[in-house]
Amino acid sequence: NICPNFYLSLNKNLKKNLVYRSSKNNYWNEKSYLESICRNSRIDFDRHKTDLFDAAINSRIVVCSYLSTTFLELLNANIPVILFTPFSNKGYNSLTLKSFKILRKNKIFFNSHKDAANFLNNNWNKIDKWWFSNEVQKNRKIFLQNFSRENPNLINDIQTLIKTCKKN
Repeated sequence: NICPNFYLSLNKNLKKNLVYRSSKNNYWNEKSYLESICRNSRIDFDRHKTDLFDAAINSRIVVCSYLSTTFLELLNANIPVILFTPFSNKGYNSLTLKSFKILRKNKIFFNSHKDAANFLNNNWNKIDKWWFSNEVQKNRKIFLQNFSRENPNLINDIQTLIKTCKKN
């Protein structure tokens, strides 16, 4: 119910702009359930046919409902994105919790679907102004330095790690 509740919290004019991208699998009749609730949005179960970044670049903002690789990739690409997740913060270390607090302060991370929807309802026409503000950009970069560093030698580093593990 996390995503449908988010949808229901959006202003009517934003609902028609929502594209819900799900996995290609239709678990527990997810597609018909979402279509019955999210009537004014587009439900995309063919996302494996479209590139995430093409869709994201052509969107005003991307909303992620859980901490994922997609969220980190969009932050790295500097594409406006927010994250909302009502899940417990138990199990995260102090650096992660401190980083979440900074993301919350900058309206990138929300603990509830209502707060995320309210942010979009109030800021839809000024997303770029918010996203490209000095404060948001500075804190986005700090978060990425801690949790999502780009590594142009990633393949070589993995191969070296595997070779090292085989020797031991």
